[in-house]
Amino acid sequence: MSANEASRAALAASAEFRSEASKRSIEKALKAMRRNGEAINVQAVALRAGLARSTVYRHKELLAQVHRQRRTATPPPEGATGQAAARAGGAADPATGVLAAMHLRIQQKDAKIAELTRQIKQHEATIARLHGEIDDLSPD
Repeated sequence: MSANEASRAALAASAEFRSEASKRSIEKALKAMRRNGEAINVQAVALRAGLARSTVYRHKELLAQVHRQRRTATPPPEGATGQAAARAGGAADPATGVLAAMHLRIQQKDAKIAELTRQIKQHEATIARLHGEIDDLSPD
């Protein structure tokens, strides 16, 4: 395999990995949004998954799922207060709602950091493998 073919193969593998990671993020976001009774639309799913809307649009089968499940947020249950109300779509105390929203954003950022760390490790492994192939092709 030539260096160019190896590079193309590595790029294709990396693109496939990123695509699958995006797909998993979208599926996870949809599941959580259904469970929490949140509004489901392309923008909300993309925000929850930590992705661009264009990424959601690229995954046609998941886009169809988003459209089928499209809805507005369900109202909080009667008597719900604090974090339970914030999770259900509202809050009795605005400060609690803000804290719940900030906690959710921190969790989303942590998940995004973990995903990017995994991607970096895969890229580093690909680069190391390609450097080894280049070294094998280079005359000593």
